[in-house]
Amino acid sequence: MNRRVLEVALAVVIGAVIVAVWFTVTADDGANEPTPGVGEASEPAASQPATSQPATGTRLSDGDVEAFLDVWVASQELDVVVVGREQTLSVDPTNGVDPIEAIGEITGSIDVRRATLGDRRIEQVGTNALVTGPEGQRSCDLLDGQFLCTDPVPAPSIEEQLVEFTDRLSGESPTYDLFDDGDGCWRAVAAEPSPILRWGQISVWCFDAATGALAQTAQWRGEDRVRRFEATEIRTDVVARDLDPQ
Repeated sequence: MNRRVLEVALAVVIGAVIVAVWFTVTADDGANEPTPGVGEASEPAASQPATSQPATGTRLSDGDVEAFLDVWVASQELDVVVVGREQTLSVDPTNGVDPIEAIGEITGSIDVRRATLGDRRIEQVGTNALVTGPEGQRSCDLLDGQFLCTDPVPAPSIEEQLVEFTDRLSGESPTYDLFDDGDGCWRAVAAEPSPILRWGQISVWCFDAATGALAQTAQWRGEDRVRRFEATEIRTDVVARDLDPQ
């Protein structure tokens, strides 16, 4: 009788062990199965255009923003001539938009020339030029073979422009998040998309490694338009006539 009781008890124990092992194995197998909708890549909703984002995915700190601003200021104070072309492209925002690499129909192309010598500078786009000096800034247009210029008006200083850059790129609630793309390029991405942003949805600035000059810029403006500039010539042997409209 006692032997029969021991056999029954032993059978119960063995059965319990088998059940426990079975639950442990199945639980481990379940842990390796992905939970639906968690940790899986999802396609963007068709109704929401994708936007180009830097690979890092992390906004630069205010200290890193200051490093970018130092590079920008140096480019503005440099005696240099930069010649290139500005293009406007019509793009499809549903495919994602990278202003530098954007591919689309070119709807506009125009010659651009920028020159700085001391406290004088010129930015000429096509036949329109902004000429800046100690007396102020004049707007000049080519009419009947000669440039006619307005009376000078106060021009924003580099310091005033720097304040605008700082306000838009740093602080607790910046208008743009700034990313370092590498190779002398920085990218500003709008924190909150808006059709009226001064720099568009995305702006890119690239600086020439040899001279520090601003060599390439691009903006994604609106929903389907990119404006892009690329230098074709950069030189630092600036002479006085480079500051005249041409």
